[in-house]
Amino acid sequence: MRTVAIWRGVAALCLMGLVLLIGCRGNEGRLRIVLSADTRGFLEDCGCGPTPQGGLARRADLLRRLRTAESTPILLMDGGNLHHVVEDEPHLRAARELVSVMGRIGYDLAVLGPQDAALKAPALREMLNGASFTWLGGAYRNARPALGLDTAWVATRGGITVGVLDTADPGYGPNRLPADRVDDGLLRRARLLRPHCDLLIVAAALDPRGPEVLARELDGLVDVLLVTGAEARSMPQEMGGVWVVSVGDRGRNLGLLEVELKRGQALRRSWSLLPVDNSLIEDPHVADQIREHTQREQGLERGRRERARLVLLARLGIPSNQLPGNAALAWYQGEKDCRACHQEQWEAWRASPHAGPFALPPREDGTEDPLARRRLVTGWLEKGGWLSQEETPHLSGVQCEACHGRASMHTNTRGELREGLADDPWQSCAACHDPVPGTGDPHRLHAAP
Repeated sequence: MRTVAIWRGVAALCLMGLVLLIGCRGNEGRLRIVLSADTRGFLEDCGCGPTPQGGLARRADLLRRLRTAESTPILLMDGGNLHHVVEDEPHLRAARELVSVMGRIGYDLAVLGPQDAALKAPALREMLNGASFTWLGGAYRNARPALGLDTAWVATRGGITVGVLDTADPGYGPNRLPADRVDDGLLRRARLLRPHCDLLIVAAALDPRGPEVLARELDGLVDVLLVTGAEARSMPQEMGGVWVVSVGDRGRNLGLLEVELKRGQALRRSWSLLPVDNSLIEDPHVADQIREHTQREQGLERGRRERARLVLLARLGIPSNQLPGNAALAWYQGEKDCRACHQEQWEAWRASPHAGPFALPPREDGTEDPLARRRLVTGWLEKGGWLSQEETPHLSGVQCEACHGRASMHTNTRGELREGLADDPWQSCAACHDPVPGTGDPHRLHAAP
């Protein structure tokens, strides 16, 4: 008990020291607070729908437009869960790259989310140390001594002093947080910070039923509750004096909170949900950084898949030289990479049976026949092609590359190179169709042999 009391005293002294550094606040000011949350490792388009959504390069362009549209200062904050729910090396590297890009585009603060906090200590420290912005982790017990994180954050922008706190609900399953790791001192920290801030924000990772309860507890102390892990809200939900807002996940939206200070009182002027979609132009510097990361990851993944392919061919007794493409420089990418530039053709293909799942005929002994997959997937057992539904689900179905050829060099150079693409895509129809269809839109062909 004595140790807990000492740590609470140290935290209080540190917080008071932070407040003293702020200085006197003015009576007038304007500020735009831009919020993101739950990116979950998606550096690029999340693939959530028929049109591109999300992506850090588009996010950077949206922020550039906001900064150049008017002179009102921007405070840029992330509510947490930068990391994907899968804890493996590719996703850890993606999280570190995401942190690097966030520093590049000018983030001031990021809150440690439950998915981030669930990482093993070495991976978490590596992600935290790679940031050029401040991390906040007051929701987690001993965050300051163990991770060196602040338990509160205060800054003055545009004449307005903003305070940020965070909290997490260990009872909410997706958080994956042991109860003994979560700090219960939110109300204490809010009461301590409130007199020194014009606007107080709490980033909260809660059960969907939790915001209403928490807003009642914080009414009169907190102005804005940013809920992570929730559906995006185009309008704030007013609960007493608290605005409850959320931006959704996978980087599909940013939230814009506009605040004005008049006669010493902060007024929340408006809340807007800003879509990150293909109406934006990708920032070239951020796009290049992400492309380099993606190509490195693709190289590692191709090497792993090629080793798995050779093992599988040996088990099936199929010599690799019997399959096309062993000397090809290009690889299969999957239909997602074609969609960005060929939207109309993609939509026609997507509505055709070629794009749908295909049932695999069983053998007489009841097991599935791998040879039967040849006409139902893209690049069956070829170099860089389909291996299994577990290994390469992105190549299931008869996709664009089944007819047009391997597209990795074409997509990675934004269409400048045609290496790997077929000169006459119609010739590929003979592999599955007899007679070969000679008229109509090839993207709308049926899969009947």
